[in-house]
Amino acid sequence: MQEFVRTSQGRLTLVWLPPYSPELNPDERVWHHVKSQRIGRTVVATKEQRVALARSVLHSLQHNMQIIKRFFYEKHVRYILN
Repeated sequence: MQEFVRTSQGRLTLVWLPPYSPELNPDERVWHHVKSQRIGRTVVATKEQRVALARSVLHSLQHNMQIIKRFFYEKHVRYILN
């Protein structure tokens, strides 16, 4: 990973996070949104339906930059913007 970052010409920076720190990880914000706003409110009968729903929600999220930007402006993850 370090070698890959070196080849990024300054566009990437590695940031060390403590071993268990979900509040510092923007991925956790994504999953919280997916579960609380979409999947958690839908009844599914099978694992396949749940997977298909999760993929659908994540795909629609890809096209909503306003929501994605909000994940990075929350207090605990602003370190990413520096």
